[in-house]
Amino acid sequence: MAQDMDGDRQCFECEHVYSVLGTPPAVCPNCGSRAVPPVGTLTVLETRQQERKETVVRRALTGEVTVLEVVLADETDRLLVFYVTGIDRNEPRITVARYDDVRFSVTDEMWTREAVPDAAIDAAEDELGTIVGVGDRAD
Repeated sequence: MAQDMDGDRQCFECEHVYSVLGTPPAVCPNCGSRAVPPVGTLTVLETRQQERKETVVRRALTGEVTVLEVVLADETDRLLVFYVTGIDRNEPRITVARYDDVRFSVTDEMWTREAVPDAAIDAAEDELGTIVGVGDRAD
């Protein structure tokens, strides 16, 4: 659910569903986490590609992989970073997100394509010149 049109939100950390009315906009009233949906309009601060070491245990491979980081800020100046992997396989997907200092795997059930801000997907697609998926599921 993350955020619906009625203003209800869901914390990405504790999964608590709450109403925006009467709560600080970027804090979960249940656990105090800032791992809640973005507030207001998002601003893309930068996109950057990096080479990273990766060890894939199940395949016993170690090597360099390209990761695209999409850095955004919401109206509370909270940093939101989305990590695109699979670029080297021509299967780019947003698989990790970080809201402030809380990191998530975007493979959880609550991370649907609708839960990832359009600004993050659009910035990644503009940078890579191709369609970017979300999580490890087929879109």
